Amino acid sequence: MLVDDASGDGTVTALHAFRQQHPERVRVVALASNVGPYNAIVAGIAHATGDCNVVITADM
Repeated sequence: MLVDDASGDGTVTALHAFRQQHPERVRVVALASNVGPYNAIVAGIAHATGDCNVVITADM
């Protein structure tokens, strides 16, 4: 699960390109507006599947 917090730098395009390479393993959540790091993490966890979650924050 990768979350884009409405960045304006082309991150979401890069994330979708990465997802196309690994569609069975990668999901992308593109938020409509910048909601801040906490809410972006919550959104990612809400859409995550699997047995565990790991949160890594990064500015690309």
